[in-house]
Amino acid sequence: MPKKISVGIVGLGTIAQIQHLPNIVNLNNYFSIKSIADISPKLCEQIAKNLPKTISIYSDWKNLCKDPRIEAVFFLTSGAHSLMSKYALLNNKHVFAEKPLSLTVKDAKELSSITKRKKLVLQVGYMKTYEPLIKDIKQKIKTLGELRSVRLNVYHPSDDSQLTHVKIKKFNDIDRKVLNFAKKFEINQTKFSLGKLSNKWGHYYREVLQGSVIHGPSLLHSIFNELPVLEDVRIWPIINIHPNSKEPPCLNIFGKYKPYAVFEMNWLFLNDYPKYREILEINGKKGSLEVSFPPPYLKNITAGIKLYNSKGVSKKSGGIKSAFKIEAEEFYKNIINKNFDVNIKSAIKDIEWLQKIVFLGSQKYD
Repeated sequence: MPKKISVGIVGLGTIAQIQHLPNIVNLNNYFSIKSIADISPKLCEQIAKNLPKTISIYSDWKNLCKDPRIEAVFFLTSGAHSLMSKYALLNNKHVFAEKPLSLTVKDAKELSSITKRKKLVLQVGYMKTYEPLIKDIKQKIKTLGELRSVRLNVYHPSDDSQLTHVKIKKFNDIDRKVLNFAKKFEINQTKFSLGKLSNKWGHYYREVLQGSVIHGPSLLHSIFNELPVLEDVRIWPIINIHPNSKEPPCLNIFGKYKPYAVFEMNWLFLNDYPKYREILEINGKKGSLEVSFPPPYLKNITAGIKLYNSKGVSKKSGGIKSAFKIEAEEFYKNIINKNFDVNIKSAIKDIEWLQKIVFLGSQKYD
């Protein structure tokens, strides 16, 4: 029998209920859930009903991190996780942190330093990088010859339209003081990262780029081992960048992969679009590769690939083990195998890449 890791879970919202919690529970040979925490006491009580009776419930995530029974913490809350991750690491806990890890490069580098010093795992929840077909994608790219173009298209409907198939547990008992503290912290971190740029760019950086677009660079990193050089961005309708806008603006990113491949990414918020879609197209002198990624709120669905070359068209599916489950398994293996340097370095590069998008956009539209 493998050694079980005793874990605590902080944040019991949408993505935790749909993906992470079921996976952690099912991986009962790997993990033993000892405690949970959320800013909604009623939500904790409801979630605890389906967990072991010996579980501890915390209203303060810091107390969970101090729990001597806990070896590792899953931070599944929304927003940046630098403050939480640092506290847990300093209390000698391994950390799985949902994206985004940090709003500042400085904090991310500090976390990297702590993991090395304390010999602890810090793994960022970039689930797309754990798609079962990532290795196949990288191998098939080698058959395409010299690359000419890389394009990533994301069609993003409203979150509500993506959740019609599930019933998420929610309660109106959240302590507003806790939320206000978190918001103030993130605003201050954003100002540190972006300097004197206006609040609208800070809001866009936090909510849109770090909240959703960040999956793009993390995916590109896992496939190409580097990010494309950024050259230009287009944001439209630009009026939607205002914090009070009902929906975020669309984003077009243009750049290049050396030596001769142009790069383009389109992140399109389409409120009434029928379903989430994400398609990566890679074109070379000898063929093309098309990768379709699954919606984040559907379970047990993986990416599929199509390869176009002189032999015709070939297809392959990744099976039914989702990227979310694989990343949880990898977190366990990283702890057992003492693989402390997981994906922090690429996370730092992702932060820098997103910040450059903001600076290019502000120069163009302010």
